[in-house]
Amino acid sequence: MCSRAISQVCSEYHAAVQDLPEPYDDVLKRLLALLMDFPNAPFTVQRLCELLVDPHRIYASSTRKLTSALEKLLTVSSRDLARSRAISRDLPLIAR
Repeated sequence: MCSRAISQVCSEYHAAVQDLPEPYDDVLKRLLALLMDFPNAPFTVQRLCELLVDPHRIYASSTRKLTSALEKLLTVSSRDLARSRAISRDLPLIAR
């Protein structure tokens, strides 16, 4: 389902503005491959869905900016999140 939404949104943007520095098909294949690499839903799935449901709210017309944002969301590793949580547990709490 996410792969279809990514394809549709990227296709819509690319039809309107061809501002990618590399071939569109290569970018789309890379995004879909990144999505398929996840054994489970990425922990960024909420942000990914928000971006796919209403992409024009943030990225008015730039295919390059949209695909860059998608790629960043799909390259984030849950191991990074686990590590940052472990680090934050070791930090002293700040008084509220």
